[in-house]
Amino acid sequence: MSYHLVDQADLLVGQSLLKFVHPDEQASAKNDLGNVLKTKALHGSVTRCASWSTTLDSTLYHPYHSCLSPIRRMRYSRLSRVRRLLGHQGPSHFWPDGDKIAVDSNYMALDLVINWAADDLVLCFLHAAVDLTPYDNDEHAKTGWTNWCGTPCMTQEQAQILYSRLLSNIPNSGNMSRVFQVLMNRPDRPLLVSWPPDRDQAPFARDFAKLSADVQIRGDVPGTSDAKTACTRRYKATSTIQTPAGFRDVESVYIPHGKLLHGHHVTL
Repeated sequence: MSYHLVDQADLLVGQSLLKFVHPDEQASAKNDLGNVLKTKALHGSVTRCASWSTTLDSTLYHPYHSCLSPIRRMRYSRLSRVRRLLGHQGPSHFWPDGDKIAVDSNYMALDLVINWAADDLVLCFLHAAVDLTPYDNDEHAKTGWTNWCGTPCMTQEQAQILYSRLLSNIPNSGNMSRVFQVLMNRPDRPLLVSWPPDRDQAPFARDFAKLSADVQIRGDVPGTSDAKTACTRRYKATSTIQTPAGFRDVESVYIPHGKLLHGHHVTL
């Protein structure tokens, strides 16, 4: 996103997600997303289609299955329009295939995948809904417009910037019953970011991070290939964690996204 928004990237911080939805769909999108947030669903939901009918994609759990909430696809601002709304006055970047995935010069069809991550914090994936070729669905031989996108890296500096912005923009409730983490998607799973901040007593961020050690993040498990995009694939795990009140059950959902692994934990 920073690459595409160039000088306007930092100006996106603090903007409403709904600001960039097509005016004809803002009211219904606000209502639908509000309903999702009220449920505080751990597994997430996809917002899709108002005016186009579409089939449901299912979400992948390991070792369990579930499916996403009833859906609508929204018309969302193209990045060129987002830049203009944020103050860019120069020419737009030319992409020869741009019109193939767009509704018009200002909007494109987009799926919004949203998870309630922690108190006052949601994780959103914005996924372009239109494929350029049938090969965009190939998880292994990825095209430049693949549905199996992923974050290529996150440096310690970038992780610190993210954490600083969370501190600046989100009230710290001190409630550790719901924890969001970003880890490196590799066998040792080093922790990059955890929210909310640690308290003076357990459980600590490192305790939640350790829960990922036994979770197998694989897309080739027989019978678990229902997800059609990287951002709708989830892995579910249950475990226990020690608290001042004794051992408590924890339900976790992991979302692999390239070099990163997003972890969502709810203490029951």
